[in-house]
Amino acid sequence: MAGHLALACRCLIAVVFGVSRAGAVTVSVLVIRLDDLVEVFTG
Repeated sequence: MAGHLALACRCLIAVVFGVSRAGAVTVSVLVIRLDDLVEVFTG
């Protein structure tokens, strides 16, 4: 039973890590795009 619990915790941590990493990548890409847009608008 303890083995299953440890495995579940590991999977949960991996999922949370993956989601937060994907979120960080998305945010940085959005910030870069936003920066480009601002440059285009301000000339």
